[in-house]
Amino acid sequence: MSVKGKNSMVVNLMFLVLCLTSVVAQKTTSGSITYTINLAPELIKSISKTNNPNTRAILKNSKEVSYALNFNSKSSTYQKNESLYNESKQKLNLVATGAGGTGIFYYNTEDNALLKQLTIGGDTFLITQNAKKWKLLNTSKKIGKYNCYKATLLNNNNKETKVTAWYTLDIPLAYGPKDYNGLPGIILELYEGKFFFKASKIELSNKDKIIEKPVDGLNLTQEEFNNRFKGFFDEK
Repeated sequence: MSVKGKNSMVVNLMFLVLCLTSVVAQKTTSGSITYTINLAPELIKSISKTNNPNTRAILKNSKEVSYALNFNSKSSTYQKNESLYNESKQKLNLVATGAGGTGIFYYNTEDNALLKQLTIGGDTFLITQNAKKWKLLNTSKKIGKYNCYKATLLNNNNKETKVTAWYTLDIPLAYGPKDYNGLPGIILELYEGKFFFKASKIELSNKDKIIEKPVDGLNLTQEEFNNRFKGFFDEK
C-alpha cells in the first residue's frame, strides 16, 4: 500500500472514531451522578491551625457527604443521597450544609427553570433561582476517562468569582451539583470556596429517566427568600 493510501486510511479511521464518539454522546439521554462533597483542603488547613475547641469540634463533625444528581435530556434534580447519608442530626456538619442541606434542586433546560425546594421550621418554600453566568477557559484536564474543561462563575457584575467548575463535553448536558447549571457539559468537579464537589460514580443510560419537578411550597424569588430570612442564617 502506498504512503498516500496509508494516510488516507488513518484519516478515515480518525473520522470514524469521532463519529462514533459523537453518536455515543448523542445517545446519552439519562443517568445519575453521585457526588462526594468535602471541605476544601485550604479550609481544613486553616481551621486545623486554630486552638478554639468549638471550631475544632465543628471541623471534626464536618465529614464527607454524598448527593445524587439524576437527569434526563430535559431536566435534572439534585438532593442528598439517602442510601449513603448517615450524619447525625444532632451534630453540625458544615459539609452537609454546603452540599445543599435537605433541599431539592431542580433545573429544566427547555424553559431554563431553576428551582430549590426547602423546608424551614415546618414551612416549605419553592424558590425560583437566578441562572448562573460562566466564563469558559481554555484549560483542560482528564477526570477519569472524561476530557474536562474549566469554567469560572461570574457574579452579577460579570466579575470572576472563586467558584470554578470542570465540565465534560463527553456528556453534553447542562447539569451540575446544586444550582450550578448552564455549562455545555455536565460538571464533574466543582470548587465552591469552602467546599469541593467530585463525581465519584457516573451511570449513563439511553432510556429516559423520569424526573419529577417539585411543586409543593410557597413560591418565592431568591430575593424574596433572602429578605424573608435576612439574618436567620448568620452565625451566632
